[in-house]
Amino acid sequence: MDVRLAIDDFGTGYSSLSYLRRLPVDVLKIDKAFVDEVASSPDAAALTQAVIELATTFGLATVAEGIEQLDQLERLRDLGCQLGQGYYFARPLDAEQLAGLLHARQELAPQSQGLTPQSQGLTPQSQGLTPQSQGLTPQSQGLTPQSQG
Repeated sequence: MDVRLAIDDFGTGYSSLSYLRRLPVDVLKIDKAFVDEVASSPDAAALTQAVIELATTFGLATVAEGIEQLDQLERLRDLGCQLGQGYYFARPLDAEQLAGLLHARQELAPQSQGLTPQSQGLTPQSQGLTPQSQGLTPQSQGLTPQSQG
């Protein structure tokens, strides 16, 4: 059984540098608070880069949480972040919607041919994937400032 351990929301709250030594961690998930301003704030970019370099030093993968804009994605790539998640890629989906999305992307074009969804003009928005089209809002998902802790 392959199990990987990630430290979520790294850089905020109770995440501690000592966890990197004491726990068998595989992944650092960079908190959305850094991602929100990574493309517009030199300070946010510097902090994000420091987290990515720290993870690299320890041989850990990095995941940026809460990517919502192309400029955030591009800046995170430039900084060396390996993975990302967020509304830029897709809103929360049920199992049937996810299967359809994965099937559609698989049929597009293999990466080995140098074709990506972006090179084909495919973005979540061009595919009609918006919060409104999916009927998804923070409120419909039970997310309120109070529920976020």
